[in-house]
Amino acid sequence: MSRTPVEPLPLYSPLLWWRYWVRFSASFVPPSFAKAFLYRLTGIRVSRRVFIGEGVYFIDGFQSGLVELEADAVLPPKAIVIAMAFPGASFLQREYNVARTGAVRMGEGAWIGAGAIILPPSQTDPCTQTMAWSPTAMTRQRLARSTAAL
Repeated sequence: MSRTPVEPLPLYSPLLWWRYWVRFSASFVPPSFAKAFLYRLTGIRVSRRVFIGEGVYFIDGFQSGLVELEADAVLPPKAIVIAMAFPGASFLQREYNVARTGAVRMGEGAWIGAGAIILPPSQTDPCTQTMAWSPTAMTRQRLARSTAAL
């Protein structure tokens, strides 16, 4: 799912502000069909039976089609999906052209861990499980490797 770079909507755009307020309102709705419907209104492709938890952030410049959530995908609380990043008029943009835009697609049945950050361009395969980094999980993995070596 390749996409050409797009500029963010201008700050004075009524569409930007309408999408902003709909997403802000959707963030207070419990996970339900109504929440998915509100996110669909703002340009996010949301399929059937998608779970979008509380405090999920979509950073896509309010552009349509950059984020796609297929059927039975799960985005638990505090997940962040970043499809567009612009450093503004900073020296980073002028000198290094670091603006990044890419599609983020969660495959059918994909599950993302709480607090995970999804960056562009990324695509999860169907039934993929991705978890946020956790110091305790890393410690358990190291412990398991070290005991297996004994």
